[in-house]
Amino acid sequence: MMHALEDSVVCAVDDLDSEEESPSKVSSSGRPEELQPLATRRPSGNGMASGSKSESPRRTFSRSYSGRASPGRSLAKANGTFLTECSFAVAHDRLVEVITDVQPFEPHWEQLGSIDLSNAKLESVARLKEFLPRLDLLCFHLLNLENLDISHNEVDSLRQLECLRHLRELKADGNKITSLDGLQKMDGLVKLSVQGNLIKSIDLAQYRCLGHLVVQSTMSRLRILRVSGNRLQNLDVGAMPNLRTLYADNNLLTALARVDRLSKLENLSLRNQSGRGLKIKARDVRDVKRLYLSGNPLKTDFLEEPCYNLIYLELAACRLTALPEGMAKLLPNLRVLNLNYNFLEDIRALQGLTRLQKLTIIGSRLKSTKPLIRLVEGMPHAEMVDFRYVLIFFKNLKLFFFRASTKRFHFGTFGSAWLGWRISADMLVA
Repeated sequence: MMHALEDSVVCAVDDLDSEEESPSKVSSSGRPEELQPLATRRPSGNGMASGSKSESPRRTFSRSYSGRASPGRSLAKANGTFLTECSFAVAHDRLVEVITDVQPFEPHWEQLGSIDLSNAKLESVARLKEFLPRLDLLCFHLLNLENLDISHNEVDSLRQLECLRHLRELKADGNKITSLDGLQKMDGLVKLSVQGNLIKSIDLAQYRCLGHLVVQSTMSRLRILRVSGNRLQNLDVGAMPNLRTLYADNNLLTALARVDRLSKLENLSLRNQSGRGLKIKARDVRDVKRLYLSGNPLKTDFLEEPCYNLIYLELAACRLTALPEGMAKLLPNLRVLNLNYNFLEDIRALQGLTRLQKLTIIGSRLKSTKPLIRLVEGMPHAEMVDFRYVLIFFKNLKLFFFRASTKRFHFGTFGSAWLGWRISADMLVA
């Protein structure tokens, strides 16, 4: 008798596990199922379970619970594990409920490619990938989110994160990101990690609060880096060996760390550093083709080694009172030179730069016109020269001759509006 009763109880438990039905649930006919003896319920229970499965697909979700605690585990740790499992279980049930509310007429969740979970008051989206494996587009609208880690996924763009205005830390390592577009409006972002991606160009000109930029691993594919308009005090570029262009204007830089490793660097711009003074050695940038140093106080001997590749040099407002001696030997291939708004009194150091095509010395303090005339006469390839607002009086200036290749000449006198002439062959200008 006892054995038969035990068998009946086991059969009833199996029926409950297979059907996942509560005893009070209404049957498919709309009437409550009548109670039957335990011995006779098993056949009808199996028939009803098979019928319900054939009528509509049923979603089944499994929960994984940790095994029973070992004798050596402390009671506090066991209680912590139990509470953690309970928390995940509650979050799991809430997630299933929200997805059901958002997509009430979609029986196959595994086919969904997008879903909007805004205003759902979710505390966790753990195991979302199990329910929606093909999810391509997700809308959370977590406006107050401050920390986000999306590392080691298949993310190829960060544009979908631009709505997270309060994000402070973002970690997106090991993805397929090609650019940082989408983070420009994140005024509170203070820490960013994008190691192991496919980034080729970085423009950080709009990240006004950036104070440190640390690159731990080698970025061999990076060609262009723009970090202008920030608060950078230190910039280590040693991990960017193939960098071609670097723009770091309007920062607080005093030097560039390991810039000598950038053997392929062509364009370097370090204008208007408002820190303690920019110190840069010519030997570190001697292979650069275009160098922009305007707005930085420089010493007269800032060029101590020849720069044979340099073709464009901008030194406007650098507080120069004199130029390095023998610039023709230091910069033999220079094509464009900008010396505007300095305190130059003598420009004889420029003689010999026969390949100059454009020369501007606006607002200087030249004391004599003879070196100026000799300089221009020694520029056979000159296309444009500009001497506006030079603080000397040219009343004794008589005549001087320009070659046929000179296209534009802007000449100014003390306190007067500047005058411009276009010079053609055999034209004299007074």
